Amino acid sequence: MVSVLQSNPSLKLKWHYLEFCQKILGHQYVITNENVIASVETATFETSQQVRFVIQPGSPQEVQACLKAAQLFGVHIHPVSQGYNWGYGSQVPDENLSVVMNLSRLNQIKVDGKNATVTLGPGVTQQQLFEYLRSNYPHLFFSLTGSSPYSSVIGNAIDAGYANGLNVIRWNHVISLEAILPSGELLKTGFDALPNASTAGISRYGLGPDLKGLFRQSNLGIVTEMTLELSLLPAYLQIFYFSIDEEKQLGELTDQLHNLKQTGLIESNWILLHGYRILAEVSQFPWQETDAQRTLDRNLMLKLLRQQQIPGWSGVYNGVFAIYSPTLRRAEAMKADIHEALNNKVSRLKTFTVDQSQIKKLRWNRNLEIPELTHKLLKGRLLTFAGIPVQGSIPISYWRKRYSIPEIMDLDRDQCGFIWLAVTAPASGTDALTIVPVIEHFFNDYGFEPMIVLDGVNSREMYVMTSLVYDREVPGRDEQARKCFERLAAELRTMGYYQYRWPKALSVENALPERNDDYASVFAKLQSSILGD
Repeated sequence: MVSVLQSNPSLKLKWHYLEFCQKILGHQYVITNENVIASVETATFETSQQVRFVIQPGSPQEVQACLKAAQLFGVHIHPVSQGYNWGYGSQVPDENLSVVMNLSRLNQIKVDGKNATVTLGPGVTQQQLFEYLRSNYPHLFFSLTGSSPYSSVIGNAIDAGYANGLNVIRWNHVISLEAILPSGELLKTGFDALPNASTAGISRYGLGPDLKGLFRQSNLGIVTEMTLELSLLPAYLQIFYFSIDEEKQLGELTDQLHNLKQTGLIESNWILLHGYRILAEVSQFPWQETDAQRTLDRNLMLKLLRQQQIPGWSGVYNGVFAIYSPTLRRAEAMKADIHEALNNKVSRLKTFTVDQSQIKKLRWNRNLEIPELTHKLLKGRLLTFAGIPVQGSIPISYWRKRYSIPEIMDLDRDQCGFIWLAVTAPASGTDALTIVPVIEHFFNDYGFEPMIVLDGVNSREMYVMTSLVYDREVPGRDEQARKCFERLAAELRTMGYYQYRWPKALSVENALPERNDDYASVFAKLQSSILGD
C-alpha cells in the first residue's frame, strides 16, 4: 500500500500527533524505539527517507481516527501491511519524515465457502490464509506469489502484484473493498454498503461508477478490507517443466506458449526463467571458481546449473506452468495436446501429476514424497501452484552474500541488495528476443547477473521481471545498482516497454515521459478533491 497524506509537520505538531495516537491506540501501539525505526527506514537498496514513528491501529475505526488527526496536524501517513515489499521499497515511505501506519493487526478472515470468496484485512498473510482454508475450507485454495509466505494478500493486490496458477492478476479478482479516505470518510464498493443486499460480497459492480480502481497504486485512501475470489481445489494438478539450450529457441517457444494460453490449454500463467535465475535459487555465487568482480560467465553458469541435476531444467531458459483438471480423462487429454504442441519447441519436457488427495496431504506435510519428483526446486514449484506456501524466490537475494543463507531470511536486516525492474510487454517471441539482449547488455555492463523471468500473465501480455541482486555491504554496489536500474529502465521506455510497478522509495527523476493526454491534471483535480489539498 502507498502514501495517503502529503505534508511536512513541524516538530511541535509531530509530538501532538504522537500523543494523540498514544491516547487512541495505547502506548504499546505507538512505536518510537530507535531499532524499530531503523528497520522501517531500511530497504533492499539505498534510501534516505526518515520515519517519525510507527503506529499500529487495531480496527478500521482506529484507522479513521488516526487519519482524521493526521490531516488536522498535517502529518504524512505511509501505510504498510506486513512490510515484506522486498525489491520495491520494503516499509520505507516515499516521502521523508512520514509516520508509518502498520496494518498488521487488521487480520480478520471471513470465507464464503459456497461462493468461493474471502473477505480479509490488510494484515492477513498468505500463510495465515492458507492455514485458515486448510483447516476450515479444504475444498478451496488461494493462488500464491513467489514472495514471502508472510507477505500481505491485500498489500500485494493493491500494488499490482500477481500470483502463480489461477487468478493470476490479483486485482482482476477483487470483488469489493472497504477504504478510508484521509478525511476519515468510509467507502465501500459494490453492493457491500446497502442493507440486506443479497449480492454483497459476490457482485463486483454496484450501481454507478466502480470506485475500486481509485485505490490501486494510489495515495487516495487506506484499504481496510477486501473481498477476493478463491479457487476450487482441482481433482488433478499437472506441472509441466521444460527448457531450451539455445536462446534462438526463445522466440518460437514464447509464441507457442502464447498460442496455448490464448486457446485455453494453459489456464495458469506460464513462466520462463533464465538459467542465472535458476542457479541462484539453488546455490550462491561460485567465489572459488571465477572473478567476483565480473558477471558470472554464461558457459560456467550452464555448467554449474547442469551439475545441479534438476530434471527438465538445465537450459539457458527453463519454463513451467500448471494445468488444473476436474477429471483424469481431461488431464490426460490436456497433457497429450500440450506435449504435441511443445515437443519440437523445447530441448526437454517433463510432466508430473498429483491428484486432490495428494494435494490435501501435501497441505499438512510438505515433505510428502511425490514419485519421480525428487528435486526440491521442482517440488517447490508444484507446491506453489497448489497454493501451498514455500519460501519461493527469496533465496536468490543471497546470491552474492559470502555466508550461507540463514534459516530465517530477512533481506532488509541482512543487507541483501535486491531491486525489481518489472515491465510489461506483448506476449510474443519478437518482443522476448528484443528485450532480453538489452537487459543482458546493461546487466553485464554493470556487473550483475541477468536474472530474467518472462511471465505470461494473461492471453495477451507478459511481465518481464528482472532482479538486480547484489551485496549491499560491498562499497559502491548500491550506486551501481541504481545507475543500472535507471539507465535500463530509460532504455526500455524508449523501446516502448514501460514499468507496471515501481520501487517508490527509489527516487528517480523523469521516471516516465510526458503523456499525450490530460491524465495528470484530471488526477490532480481528483486528488485535490479527495485529499482536500
